Amino acid sequence: MVSITKRLILAASVVLAGFIGLTGLALEKSFRENAEIALKDRLQGFVYTLLAAAEVSREGLTVKDLPDARFYTPESGLYARVYSQDDPVRWESPSLLGVNMRFPEGITGQFIFERENFSHGEFLAVSYTVIWEVADFSERRYTFSLAENLATFYEQIAGFRQNLWAWLGGLALVLLIIQVVILRWGLAPLHQVVEDLKAIEKGDKSELEGEYPEELEELTASLNDLLHNERALQTRYRHSLGDLAHSLKTPLAVLQGEIELCQESAKTVEVLNDQIERMNRIVKYQLHRAVSSGSALAAPLAVAPIAEKIISSLQKVYRDKAIVCQSQLAEDAVFHGDEGDLYEIMGNLLDNAHKWCGQTVQVNVEVMPGRRKRVAVHLVIEDDGPGVPDEQKQQILKRGVRADEKTPGWGIGLSIVTEIVDGYGGQITVSDSVLGGAQFDIRLP
Repeated sequence: MVSITKRLILAASVVLAGFIGLTGLALEKSFRENAEIALKDRLQGFVYTLLAAAEVSREGLTVKDLPDARFYTPESGLYARVYSQDDPVRWESPSLLGVNMRFPEGITGQFIFERENFSHGEFLAVSYTVIWEVADFSERRYTFSLAENLATFYEQIAGFRQNLWAWLGGLALVLLIIQVVILRWGLAPLHQVVEDLKAIEKGDKSELEGEYPEELEELTASLNDLLHNERALQTRYRHSLGDLAHSLKTPLAVLQGEIELCQESAKTVEVLNDQIERMNRIVKYQLHRAVSSGSALAAPLAVAPIAEKIISSLQKVYRDKAIVCQSQLAEDAVFHGDEGDLYEIMGNLLDNAHKWCGQTVQVNVEVMPGRRKRVAVHLVIEDDGPGVPDEQKQQILKRGVRADEKTPGWGIGLSIVTEIVDGYGGQITVSDSVLGGAQFDIRLP
């Protein structure tokens, strides 16, 4: 899922690019139209200047004092011609020398513009026809025509386009940077909430602290209420279940004491003791299952020291078997949960491994990538015992099921481990070890 910041930046970039692009096209079109109007106005101005500088006599038409020096330079790109259908004499600017140029037909009193392409470039030509009265009171029709090369016009357009898009591109970059800064500033409270929640998960904080914008006040208040209720609920569970355990302990102890005084047969005493012990185990199991909450809000626990304590204790319990326990424990592996849950998981699995192994037990604890860019604890416990048959690998994780019915136990140790692991959103699998026995893989978030 794309983050909110990236979504907003992407949307803002698209809108900004569209706005800048349309603005650039509009400005470029406007500049081109205005430049073309200015060129036509300039050519019209040249026509009026030629009209003012022209003189008509019986001998014909002459033009003096041309308004632009380019009219005197051959092939300069600015050309002029005056001709009459009534008078074979016509005037041409010196710049037309050696240039074959076609001008549009003139209409009396109107400016006629046309674009013409020639071997020496593209031109904008204009023609304007007037009726001139000569000295003998006769009228003659003269057409004033001019043409200017559009190379300079296109160079102006290209230069404007280059400068325009350079400025617009720079402006877009500056606006995008400003927008990113504004977005980061605007979303900073959300990032602060995320950081505070991470601190709560690590156990550095107990609630969301600090001042938040009014839009987030209701959210943070609800989260704090949820945290307080969760902790209060855990506390009530622990207190209630502790009271329950204390209340049950005394009647069971009385029953066990009375059995010792009982004169019943040894078999009856054994059965009663067996049932009382079973009641004790069931009560402990149910209490532990109820207390185990799978909360991710607990302070982080280092896994390695707890694993070392359990291994040291089991080495003493099973010292007669002379078990070699090989361990590789990552120092940075931490467990976010109840310390009793971690002891229950590792204690049950390591006890099973020591119980069933031939001589070797191997324990590996490592850190691996988890979900949502977090880390997970990977616990692997192996032994060189007889292993677990394939058909029983899933069954032994269920409550009351044991791989060997002859071995003492109630078959709830592994089921407790499974329920605790599931409560934390983890996974437990049983497979064959390279040592020859069973391998238990546990992944805890």
